[in-house]
Amino acid sequence: MSIIEIGGGDGSMATSMIKYLQNVSCLPERYIIIESSPKLVEVQKRL
Repeated sequence: MSIIEIGGGDGSMATSMIKYLQNVSCLPERYIIIESSPKLVEVQKRL
């Protein structure tokens, strides 16, 4: 399974999704965030 998130913002949805999927033992092979803002890309990388 792969998840693609468009406009990931501050990464809070990705963080919540990954935590939930980890709890139910269903982590995706890949989680891809498509983000056009270089500033937000840096914020997401720190998570």
